[in-house]
Amino acid sequence: MESFRFGLQTVLSLRERQEMDSAAGLAQARRDAEAASRAREDLSAALEAGRSRLTEAHGAGGPAGHLRNLALVLGRVGERLRHADEECLAADRRVTESMKEYHAAFKHRRTLEQLRSHRLEEWNTEQARDEQKTMDELALTRHGRARDGEPEGS
Repeated sequence: MESFRFGLQTVLSLRERQEMDSAAGLAQARRDAEAASRAREDLSAALEAGRSRLTEAHGAGGPAGHLRNLALVLGRVGERLRHADEECLAADRRVTESMKEYHAAFKHRRTLEQLRSHRLEEWNTEQARDEQKTMDELALTRHGRARDGEPEGS
């Protein structure tokens, strides 16, 4: 009895590898997006803390140079926060693209697995049919021998 061979096994293996690569890419994109989000949150907290310090310094009547320096630092932090927002958006887009790639790879692999399963089922059916045919032929041969009076062992 020959064993089952799926003609597209090489393609299926390739699709499985592509799916694993896509999953790894998606995981990395998610980690990058989380890191970008944490960086943005840190900058946002720093900007808020700086604004509070500037408000306190204004209320306390601090020196004009100190107030000006605080305002410049806050302006720079604000620019970095805008840049971090852009980075977050870009990271989110990469996650979305990675998710699309992963879903496509999953779909391709799943389609080939379903085809393989269908072919295996057909092969099993054919094997069972061939086995039944052999058993039927053996039974007919035995029946013919018994009818002709031959011993079964010959």
